[in-house]
Amino acid sequence: MSGFSIGDVFGKTFLSAETIIGGRRAFGSENKQTFNASLSGFNTSSATFKSILENGIENKNIGHTFVKKGSSQEYGGNPSFVDWDNDRIKLTGGGDYGVEVEGNNNSILKFKIQAQKPLGGDGHVGPVTTKNGTKISLLTAAGRSDFPSIQPGANNNEVIVTLSKSGEYIGLDPGADASGIGTFTVKVDGHTFSRDNSKDARISKKGATPVYLSLISWELQIRGCMDPTATNYNPKANRERSCTYTVAPISSFTTSVSESTQGVSNSTTFAWALDTGTDSAPKRATSVKLYVSNSAGSNQLIKEWGSGIVAQNYTYNLQNLPVGTNTFKLVSAWDKNSGTTKSETVSIKINSPATLLTCQDPNASKYGETSESGDCGPCNSGYSKKNGQCAKEGCTTDDDYNFDPEAVVHNESMCGGTPSGGTGGTDGTGGTGGTGGGTDGGQTGGTGGTGGTGGTGGTDGTGDGELIEVLPDDDGDAISSQVEPEEADLSKWILPGIGVLAVGAIILMR
Repeated sequence: MSGFSIGDVFGKTFLSAETIIGGRRAFGSENKQTFNASLSGFNTSSATFKSILENGIENKNIGHTFVKKGSSQEYGGNPSFVDWDNDRIKLTGGGDYGVEVEGNNNSILKFKIQAQKPLGGDGHVGPVTTKNGTKISLLTAAGRSDFPSIQPGANNNEVIVTLSKSGEYIGLDPGADASGIGTFTVKVDGHTFSRDNSKDARISKKGATPVYLSLISWELQIRGCMDPTATNYNPKANRERSCTYTVAPISSFTTSVSESTQGVSNSTTFAWALDTGTDSAPKRATSVKLYVSNSAGSNQLIKEWGSGIVAQNYTYNLQNLPVGTNTFKLVSAWDKNSGTTKSETVSIKINSPATLLTCQDPNASKYGETSESGDCGPCNSGYSKKNGQCAKEGCTTDDDYNFDPEAVVHNESMCGGTPSGGTGGTDGTGGTGGTGGGTDGGQTGGTGGTGGTGGTGGTDGTGDGELIEVLPDDDGDAISSQVEPEEADLSKWILPGIGVLAVGAIILMR
């Protein structure tokens, strides 16, 4: 018979064998069952065997063939000549057709075979196979570990047969007259059970038929990794496929100290983290180990972390390390992928006790000084530590009045706020000298204060003021002064006219 391809398979939640087999009514004297077949991997949860053969489910069907007595023509679907009894195909020794159902690689099909007589023991009606030279009946094979696809039914008259591979099938033709179909044949688990014409394999024995074939369940197979810890875990899978385990690589591994002196109590902090991937493709580590290699030996274990630790800060004292380069290696591993590890390294130089280290920070209080540890001491005034170095403090707010473009460490107390008010005016200009008696101009204007307005220049002289000349001071310069005119007093000019003339003469002489 031709094979059957079910096409693409999409994930569903599948029922257990116990759930699938449960729910049937026990097979009794009336040989009845009333349940529909359970479906898994479909949008519907149950359907009758008869409707499945007629219409399929979601463009999928079970490979099957009906053949009439005396004919080689093969029928699919649900031909009218098929005798159905309560959702079971009924076949008798005097019937005129046979049926074969086939397995495929994309389905798990559970069928029940029932007969009127026991399927094992004296006078049984079931087929047999030969294994290691011994004949084994279908009923005897049921429940044995070497025949996992055959399970016992509720009594000796029935067995449950699971077809899950292409090439597996069940063929029933009690009348032995349907072309191409075995009288009672079951091919599963690499063995073919069939009638061997012995007295213990006579399906046509009087009272043995009818034989019934019913569908218990149809489960679409989804192959994938079923280990939830694996990188390629598929929660919808119901058939195992190889799993992969990606070891988490080390995303960061640093040391806070790169150099120290032997014998000096000086500690470093190792900081590390793992790349754990994504929820759909996780990367894992069941152990993370820290080793050191130096003149004392290679890969000396220092510290180990267990499963679930994905980041850590670890402080380690360097005092007892030997002089020279000490290489620290961090290694992540997954016990399910023993052949693969991920690692990163950092190095620390250990100097001899006679070696003094020099402070290289120009803004530190001990700049240029030497010591065993290379300690630089506190920062100078106006500087603070940042990333292990002394950096300038200041106001780093761009629009602040005291913004310092060279500052690295922000100090709010050094900010002055945002400037307000306009810019002070320029100095006023002195007035021009009067056209009358005065020759000097007015006073020079004062200088504008910050944010204020410049002073106003003096008013030009009018020529009516009284010019008084004073004798030169000690440096020989004469001093002139403009005096505001008073109300006219003619008496001043009446008396000493000669004095007035004398004054005029003095002016002319000058």
